[in-house]
Amino acid sequence: MSGIDEELKQMLEGCPILLDEGFQEQHPGIIDVAGFLNEAAISEYRMFEKYPPFDRVGVNNIKDYIALIDNGNPDAVKTYETVRDTLGLG
Repeated sequence: MSGIDEELKQMLEGCPILLDEGFQEQHPGIIDVAGFLNEAAISEYRMFEKYPPFDRVGVNNIKDYIALIDNGNPDAVKTYETVRDTLGLG
């Protein structure tokens, strides 16, 4: 299994809500968006010790970020929508 596949597997295990069909229907493309945000966060934290989309809402991992989306945090939801639309998933 490649590193990307292993990171996706770990992300999904850490955020089981991503596998919930209702959550996926409410948030189209959420798994791809979460994967993108997670990869970017890992890289940015490694290089710069900060990642503005997470830092803005006071979290430092994808699990907590997804929880914010689930709870309707406007900043987290807006970033999700922006990434979703940029990736052409919406």
